[in-house]
Amino acid sequence: MIFSTTICIGKQDCFKHIDIPFMVDEDYSRLIIKYSYTPKKYDGEDGYLQALSAFKDIYGEHAVSESEVNSELPLNNHITLSFS
Repeated sequence: MIFSTTICIGKQDCFKHIDIPFMVDEDYSRLIIKYSYTPKKYDGEDGYLQALSAFKDIYGEHAVSESEVNSELPLNNHITLSFS
């Protein structure tokens, strides 16, 4: 094992990259990554406003219809894992 870590990601980490640097000092024929994530559906009363805010963050102040925002409810947490 090269390393083991547990990370808790919160609302403050939305749209951010979190780096977890590690070094492989030996030659290996393969690298096995064990990764787990349990997405959470959020159906809080402020979900609509959070979705609307996310649309504005991504697309600017362009008009977004109520049906477009509602199509994202309940909110789903998504996470992307990448290596370089």
